[in-house]
Amino acid sequence: MKCPNCGKDLADGNLYCEECGGEIRIVPDFEPEFESEIHDTLSGLAEEIDSDHNYLSEAKEYHTENSKKEYFLWKKIKGTPYFVILSIACGSLLIVLSFILGTLLFRHYSYNYQVSEALKAGADGVYQEAIGHLERALSLSDDDNGAQILLADYYYKDGKIDEAISILQEYVLQWKEPIDGYRLLISIYENQNEYQKINELLLNCTDKETLNQFQKYMALPPEFGLKDSIYYEIVPLKLLGNSKGKIFYTLDGSEPTEKSKEYSAPVFLDVGNYKVKAIFINSYGIKSEIATKEFKIVVTKPYAPQVSLYSGTYQDAQMIEIEVQENCEVYYTTDGSEPSEASVLYVSPIKMPLGASHFRFVAINSNGTMGEVTDRRFHLFLQEAVLTPQQAIHKTIEFQIETRFITDIEGHSLTQAGRYQYTCSTAIKADGLTYYLVEESYVDPTETNTKTGNQFAIDIIQGSLNKAELNRNDEYQITLLK
Repeated sequence: MKCPNCGKDLADGNLYCEECGGEIRIVPDFEPEFESEIHDTLSGLAEEIDSDHNYLSEAKEYHTENSKKEYFLWKKIKGTPYFVILSIACGSLLIVLSFILGTLLFRHYSYNYQVSEALKAGADGVYQEAIGHLERALSLSDDDNGAQILLADYYYKDGKIDEAISILQEYVLQWKEPIDGYRLLISIYENQNEYQKINELLLNCTDKETLNQFQKYMALPPEFGLKDSIYYEIVPLKLLGNSKGKIFYTLDGSEPTEKSKEYSAPVFLDVGNYKVKAIFINSYGIKSEIATKEFKIVVTKPYAPQVSLYSGTYQDAQMIEIEVQENCEVYYTTDGSEPSEASVLYVSPIKMPLGASHFRFVAINSNGTMGEVTDRRFHLFLQEAVLTPQQAIHKTIEFQIETRFITDIEGHSLTQAGRYQYTCSTAIKADGLTYYLVEESYVDPTETNTKTGNQFAIDIIQGSLNKAELNRNDEYQITLLK
């Protein structure tokens, strides 16, 4: 084929002459209707194809400038426009599908996305949906303990209590700092009044922080203040519970219950063998296991005090003397009550009271060991007496008024706001004579009675009034006053 412009031979298929650059026309000019159809087709194609496909846009512009050149472009792609459109459409659809699929895959395999969606659903109260997201999140990563706590919480709020408990029980075993898991699990048990389960849960816990924070729920066996041992003195046994509650105990090895003796103060273990069992019941009604310890107390008890007088009736003034053992003290009562360290301490011979009296004496050694009690009953009746004890008191008051120490028989004084009181409860012997012993005391405005130390001796026969004073040998010296 030759170029119509310069006559140069052309290779088959060339659209332009390589020599002169002239256009080689191998088809007739466009018919108007066909040209319009092509124009419309390319225009529609350009609108559907992505802007990155510049060659189609350029084809449209080229067709607008030169309809003839556009025809040759059409010839070049003749038979392919629908294929190109379909290919581009499919490519675009593939991109969109890839984007959608990628988004779905991202969401499905994104831990953070799943947790975020769970929180949104949980805030809206849609707990089943929230649970689904959290379960998916934990299937992707189980390194976040917070997600497990959240899942258990949503299970509980959705009414799936067993599932919540199961997750939390696994949680407290899995994590090194399980306090959050214990907190939620204990809260669930408490809402169900399952305090025994709380106690069992904490008894198996090894985390110190958790035990310290939730100790009030625990019922541990009581702690003993003494070790199992042999003691050579009377000892006070202290019992201690781990929180608020009550301790019940026995000393004979029997099983303690709520009907046993309740511990309120140290228990003094006297001479003997003891098998002490104790149980603690906390404020939630949970019982601990029984704590047991054995003690043996070996102490030499003081013997019963030796009293100088036997029980009986006496017609003359008497002094009661006690033999006090080494490293011991003797205490006594005069009304028949049980003597103890709170009773009157014996320091010197005791004047036998007038009338009937009931003495009880006990010796207590330096270890606090109490011996047997000595019991004495006396009745002192002064057969030779002419005066009565009341007459002896009256004589004393008269003397005190005469000397203006008091102003009236009620014992009022010009210098004191209170009053003086005179009593006669015993008798003494001095220089071969027997005297009623009248003691003076002062009663202040608050009715507090204090002995003044002044004592008067009134002869039981003659009625003479004397001043009575003890000398260094604890013997009475009598000085006549009236």
